[in-house]
Amino acid sequence: MIGPRLLVLALLKWLIPLAGLVVGVAVVLGGFVYDLLLAGIPYPDPTPAQQADWVFHGYVAMMIELLGLSIFLVSLIGLFSIGAHAAWRRQRRRGEVDSASEG
Repeated sequence: MIGPRLLVLALLKWLIPLAGLVVGVAVVLGGFVYDLLLAGIPYPDPTPAQQADWVFHGYVAMMIELLGLSIFLVSLIGLFSIGAHAAWRRQRRRGEVDSASEG
C-alpha cells in the first residue's frame, strides 16, 4: 500500500510536466495573439518608423512563441523520461518476481 506522501509525490511527478505542456501551449497561443494584435499585417506603404515598429513587434512575438515551444518540448521530454523510467522499473520488478518464483 502506498502511503499518502508517496501518493502525492507520484502524482506530482506526472502533474508538473503536464502543467508544463499546458503552460507551453498557452505561451505559444499568447505569442500568436500578440503577433496578430500588435504586429499583424504590415502596412501597405509604411513610414520607416512604422516599419521599425512592425519589425520590433514581430520579433517580440517570435520570441514569445519560441519560449512557449521550448517550454512545451522540455515538458514533453520530461514526460517521456518519467514514462520510460516507470516502464523500466515495472519491467525490473517483473523480472525480480519471475526469477524469485522460478527458484
